[in-house]
Amino acid sequence: MFIRTNCPHCKKTAYHDVVVKSMEFKLTFNDGSQMLSYLINNMEVDGTITEEKIAHLVLQELRDHVYDGVTVNELCRILKECFGVVAVYCCDLIQKLKLEMDMYCPDRQHLYFVKL
Repeated sequence: MFIRTNCPHCKKTAYHDVVVKSMEFKLTFNDGSQMLSYLINNMEVDGTITEEKIAHLVLQELRDHVYDGVTVNELCRILKECFGVVAVYCCDLIQKLKLEMDMYCPDRQHLYFVKL
């Protein structure tokens, strides 16, 4: 899962590939109801990548899957499921991708390629 941070020195945005290792507990109450509880045992940063680099990598993978009229929701789903980007950061990354792919979003729902 990628999380985003800003460097305190240079103020640049970076994405960190975080691996969370947890234990799941199932709690059963007297009335028979159940609840799941999680305990984080360990969390490690597996790698760090710049915002430009992650946008470039995603762009390379998405070139064949992005078409005129693709929805922002579909692109966000792909970023979350295929690239492990946390949902809260999808919009920022999509803005970068729009610039890189020369796309615009007139209705804020669908992306279209700029035609020259």
